[in-house]
Amino acid sequence: MSTAEFVSHALLWGVVVIPLLVMSIVFLKGYGADWIAGFNTMDKGEQKKYDQRTLCRFMGKFLLVLTLAMMILFPVGIYAEIMWLPLCVLTIIMIGGIVYANTGNRFHVQGEVVVVEETASEKIAREKRERYAVIAVGIVITLFPLIVIPIAILLALFAPR
Repeated sequence: MSTAEFVSHALLWGVVVIPLLVMSIVFLKGYGADWIAGFNTMDKGEQKKYDQRTLCRFMGKFLLVLTLAMMILFPVGIYAEIMWLPLCVLTIIMIGGIVYANTGNRFHVQGEVVVVEETASEKIAREKRERYAVIAVGIVITLFPLIVIPIAILLALFAPR
């Protein structure tokens, strides 16, 4: 494997893994339901029918499994030159996660849906958390290339030839 290939693989690996890891941590904490495709386009009344915390925690676990699989399998695939293996494993994980999430009504609220209006102080606190989350994600996305690119260059310099 040439140095250029090694650097491109390392950058691709880092560009995919780090944001997924950050997103999985946010989801595991029970936040980020607005990042879930399909859920964010529902109206508020429809969203109340789902347990957002459970849905977010599932998405966090799902992304964490994908991220860990990538962290382990992509370097193995790159060095052993069998890239089909990580792609097959990731495809199986994704299909399994999608089937699990969309069957069995796992995320529906049980019983009657009671709509509780949030107070002004709760709304302010929620908006503050959302602002901090957006700022944190922006910082990570901005600083990420400044960290990954030098590491990739160092890896390329010390890569076996």
